[in-house]
Amino acid sequence: MTLTFELLPNEIWLIIFNYLSSRHSWRAFFGINKRLNQLLTSNLIRHTIDLKNISYSEIVQLLENHDRKSYDYQWQAEFISHASAIYLENNFDYEILINRWIATKENWKLSSLRTIYILPEAMNMIGVLLRELKFEKILQSQLHCLHLVFDQPCSTYYSTLSHLVEKRISCPIMLLKVTSGHRYQNWEYADLYNIKHPLYWMRTVCLTISVQHSSELILLFMPEALPLLEHLNVTIEQPRKDLITKRKQPAKSVQLSENDLRYANAAKTKLRSFVLRQIELDDLLTLFNTFTFPLLDTLILVDVFDKCKYNELKF
Repeated sequence: MTLTFELLPNEIWLIIFNYLSSRHSWRAFFGINKRLNQLLTSNLIRHTIDLKNISYSEIVQLLENHDRKSYDYQWQAEFISHASAIYLENNFDYEILINRWIATKENWKLSSLRTIYILPEAMNMIGVLLRELKFEKILQSQLHCLHLVFDQPCSTYYSTLSHLVEKRISCPIMLLKVTSGHRYQNWEYADLYNIKHPLYWMRTVCLTISVQHSSELILLFMPEALPLLEHLNVTIEQPRKDLITKRKQPAKSVQLSENDLRYANAAKTKLRSFVLRQIELDDLLTLFNTFTFPLLDTLILVDVFDKCKYNELKF
């Protein structure tokens, strides 16, 4: 017997699914009939795999069916394979979702995956994820957005950045966000110049990144580094050269050079919006006195540090 509710047109079902999380869609409607299963696994719906607030027994029911020849297993595999986003909140999410299921299932191709979103508590597993062969292939080709959130721009951030640069992993939207900066400035933090491979992210259009020193801006504006970049959001984690040079390190190693900027030749850049946080006024003036951004229509400056004002207040 077919209920009237099941006879609703596909357009109405798609509206209903848009109001529900992937988990609730699966729990409520998966398995009712073949038509609904086809809708749930179609490209018309963008599923997000998110284990937040799901019990372990539910996770097993959703992701594991030992009878591989069964109809339910086939549709479950299709459901996971059509996920457009993966959300990792902690190490448990990674262990359950990646290690125990996705990485071991041959028929879970993740052909629709476009977004990976990882929060700080799961970030210590990012190196393993980036080296997982299935995900490396996805990162190299089909991913649209890589959204990583770090607590601080320290070792995990640098190692992740180094791997992305070395493997030339880029996608149209790359958000490498840091929730809090260094507690104190330290010369010993590694930066883009310490990475042995040149920056070359040919697919990136929108980039959020933290760098240690203002001198690293030059590497972002090299013609071959980010040829399609239109939107750039940069935080300079160690903007005050006066604090760094107290350890008798040369200031020229961390400050912008006009000669290097001219070599970068930003006149060819496609940059349309530029957000710049925590930069010394001297470096800011050097940047815009040397560079011209012909297509730039939005410029946002946050926390510009004027060492002259600081010295006056200190005096």
